[in-house]
Amino acid sequence: IGKSSTLLRILQMYPQVVVHHRYKGKDLPLYQIVWLKMDCPHDGSIRGLCLNFLIAVDSLVGTKYYKKNATKTTDELLPIMAQAAAVHCLGVLVIDEIQNLQEAKDDRASQMLNFFVQLVNTIGLPVVVVGTYKAMPVLNGEFRNARRSSGQGDATWHHLKKDEEWDWLLQGLWKYQWTNQKAELTEEFIDVMYDESQGVTDIAIKLFMRTQWRALDKGIDEISPSLIRSVAKD
Repeated sequence: IGKSSTLLRILQMYPQVVVHHRYKGKDLPLYQIVWLKMDCPHDGSIRGLCLNFLIAVDSLVGTKYYKKNATKTTDELLPIMAQAAAVHCLGVLVIDEIQNLQEAKDDRASQMLNFFVQLVNTIGLPVVVVGTYKAMPVLNGEFRNARRSSGQGDATWHHLKKDEEWDWLLQGLWKYQWTNQKAELTEEFIDVMYDESQGVTDIAIKLFMRTQWRALDKGIDEISPSLIRSVAKD
């Protein structure tokens, strides 16, 4: 549907790092990290998350958190991560691909969610988690996690319905035609694209792109509804 891309575009409306020099007439050399977006490790490892966080902070502000703490245990890394977030006044932490916690062994999933709660409680850091439907059992497994995940607003993005929003998407998409002849966006095209993608934007875009590849490969000057159905079937 475009969760990660949308979030990143929203975050990029803000500078990621703000350099402060003075505050209320006093020197204040501070690199403030406004936002940080990272992926949940594929195995749901808390240690992996902490190390990825330290690497990301180092790359942004030139610190050496990772080099100094790479060999430390998970229990040692957690307070260091929280301290780094507090020192650099981190504004919001976005954890993408949170459904990877499904692959976590033992009790790691609940441990990581508890750690996010701890970050919110101790340093007031807003944590936004993003994932597919696979993440639902993990986030709703305990009542307090379900409560916190919906306390400041949650959103479930479903596929698009065949309404004016779907029309707007195709109107924007239809500008990108590479064939010799440009096909007009008709009701038949709108219906076929929806039938074959079921309103999932990523599939619709890839289907439109691959239909043109097929047309170029076969020497067809213009795409057609029948060509879209053929490509979708293949």
